[in-house]
Amino acid sequence: MLYTAVTNDWGETTYIPTTLGNVLLVIILAALLAAAVLFARMQMKKTAVAPTVSDGDHKMNRSKLTVKQLAFCAMAIALGTVLSNIKLFHFPTGGSITLLSMLVICLPGYWFGLGAGIATGVAYGVLQLLIDPYVLYPLQLVVDYLLAFGALGL
Repeated sequence: MLYTAVTNDWGETTYIPTTLGNVLLVIILAALLAAAVLFARMQMKKTAVAPTVSDGDHKMNRSKLTVKQLAFCAMAIALGTVLSNIKLFHFPTGGSITLLSMLVICLPGYWFGLGAGIATGVAYGVLQLLIDPYVLYPLQLVVDYLLAFGALGL
C-alpha cells in the first residue's frame, strides 16, 4: 500500500514508494518541521528570560550557540556525511559499517551540550534521509533517521 517491492534478476529487492507513500512521507516531514519550529519558538521565549553571564564588558546568553560552535556542528555533519560514504562492510539487508562517521556526530554533544548534540544528530539524520532514503513504513522514518541519529547527541 505504501511501497512496491521490486526484485531484479539477481534477487535484490528494492522498495519503491507509491504515491500514497510519498504523500505520507511529505506529511510526516512537514509535521516534523512544524514541531521543530514550535520547539525553536519555545526555546526563544525561554532564552529571552535566561540569565546572562558577565564576561568583563560582554554579556552572553548561556543557552545560545556561538558562531564557533555552530560552525563546528556544521563541519561535523559534513565530515560525518563524507565518512558515511566510506563503507567498510555492506550488509545484505541494507545496513553498513562505516569509517568513524558516528564518532564525529557525537562530538558536538560531548563538547557543547545536549541541545547542540541532539540538533546535530537530527540534522545529520535528515541529511542521510535526503541522500540515501530506505523507508518501508512512515514510523521507520522517524525511528531510523530522526530518533536514532538524534540520540547520538545524548
